[in-house]
Amino acid sequence: MSEEFMVPNGEEKFYQKVGQTIRNARQTRNVSQQDLASVLQVDVNVIEDYEQANVAIPIYHFLEIAKFLKWPPEFDEIQKNI
Repeated sequence: MSEEFMVPNGEEKFYQKVGQTIRNARQTRNVSQQDLASVLQVDVNVIEDYEQANVAIPIYHFLEIAKFLKWPPEFDEIQKNI
């Protein structure tokens, strides 16, 4: 993975929260990782990496995820941490 997508030092907890929130919102809406990967046009391993906070989520992917999941209320918690 490119260095630009590495989770910045000191930001691990934030990205863990984001990944966990995406996973919870996705599962609540019965959306598979493969469904989300198809929307983003990426391999399913990328979604796994986002959810496990192995890599930072590019803002354009986060916005596409939010749009696809219709900005779930769970995402409001993320905003509080920004």
